[in-house]
Amino acid sequence: MPTQTIELDEDEADQLAELLLSPSLTDRLAAVERRLAEITGKKT
Repeated sequence: MPTQTIELDEDEADQLAELLLSPSLTDRLAAVERRLAEITGKKT
């Protein structure tokens, strides 16, 4: 498999690391939906 190197400045590297390590949007939305269900007493 071909490999390519991309140089990033410190801020770009931090942003990329945060993006790669953060939960997916789907996971975060599901967590918000579960919390709202808890607050409102509704089942999902």
